Amino acid sequence: MIVTYRPDLPAEQLAQVRAFVTDSTAGRVVGGAAPDQAEAVKAVHAYRTIACHTVDVDAVRGFTRDWFADPRSKVGE
Repeated sequence: MIVTYRPDLPAEQLAQVRAFVTDSTAGRVVGGAAPDQAEAVKAVHAYRTIACHTVDVDAVRGFTRDWFADPRSKVGE
């Protein structure tokens, strides 16, 4: 899972995104700033993308959980 975010987010929202990305219970998640991104947060896996115009860590967490429950995420393990 790749999570990108706008670097100009308010400090509290940025902390929420960073906490999710670094949470070991979230699964294999990497993240980083995307200066040219219009959406506040975007998450991408092999087949789908979710984009949030406001920081919605719960939506990203659900998207991530659904992906890691999908058998297609297990290829190569």
